[in-house]
Amino acid sequence: MAGPSVMSATRLLVAEHCAYLHAQESRPRDFEYWFTEPLLVTGLFYGASAATILHRPDCLDLRGMAATVQRLQAPNGGFAGTEGHDATGMFTYSAVQLLALCGCLNTLDREAVIRFILSLQAPSGAFANDEYGQVDTRWVCW
Repeated sequence: MAGPSVMSATRLLVAEHCAYLHAQESRPRDFEYWFTEPLLVTGLFYGASAATILHRPDCLDLRGMAATVQRLQAPNGGFAGTEGHDATGMFTYSAVQLLALCGCLNTLDREAVIRFILSLQAPSGAFANDEYGQVDTRWVCW
């Protein structure tokens, strides 16, 4: 057998995971970056979650990530995935989670977020993802 078996791995390679996460922060703005930029808030949340799970929040600039997310709050109270995009329930959910992980919930305009989420509720009780009103089961998780 050429390498260690999956069963022989006895420890998590935390330093290597942190190095990977840190490298993502400083990646060049290549095709992949621009292709995934509309998902910026969700990607930042996933990175912050990974750092938190690893018990290494220091391997990312969580305060900088929180500042980036705060700039994405739209006038309607929701959060956009990136600059110039519409606010959605999904990105608002990711933004609030990220601010919580970063210890920055005190910076959140809670009343505006609540108004935004309530504006997405249809008379049936279901929620749309955005101001355009599409209701489907993808949004039941947030």
